Amino acid sequence: MVHIPGVKNILADSVSRHPSGSQVPAKLQLHDDIASIKITSPLIEPSFLAGIRAVGTSYNSEIDDGLHQTAALALQCVAITWEKVREATASDENMNALLQLIEQCFPSFRHELPVNLHEYHQFRDDLYTVDGVVIYKDRVVIPPCLRNTVLQTLHSAHQGVTSMMSRAESSVFWSGITADIKDVRAKCNHCNRMSPS
Repeated sequence: MVHIPGVKNILADSVSRHPSGSQVPAKLQLHDDIASIKITSPLIEPSFLAGIRAVGTSYNSEIDDGLHQTAALALQCVAITWEKVREATASDENMNALLQLIEQCFPSFRHELPVNLHEYHQFRDDLYTVDGVVIYKDRVVIPPCLRNTVLQTLHSAHQGVTSMMSRAESSVFWSGITADIKDVRAKCNHCNRMSPS
């Protein structure tokens, strides 16, 4: 047990108010509790991971499939770093052109822009660049190749459109993000099955 001062302890309990022992305690090494359990039942496999699951018990395959899909989605939700966004922006032709337009001088009229960048004209007053990345207000403009990953991450908790938009408005942006979020939510079978009608 390590004392954390109340100022730094968000969820303080009664023990944190009365520290005891050394001010710099040694780290407590815990042994694997499951390894010390003696398996005596013939229904339980002795290996560590398989020991959690009983042999001969029937399982609902639909639940198992859902668990596998959820685990696979969790593995796909990879952190998108600043470096990844910068590399994707540099490698995408349209994003690179947008970056150059912002750094030089954004045209006043929409028809002066390349056709692929017309959608960004309405946001021109709030676009700027930082270290090779396009920023809209205080949100990172996500290149097209990373948008699917961002949408999966936003929807990983199976929240509704409003919650997903709230999360997106604090950090990420691209033209048409609202429509993409609505589309992801509408296509989610789990959400459609579980949401109140």
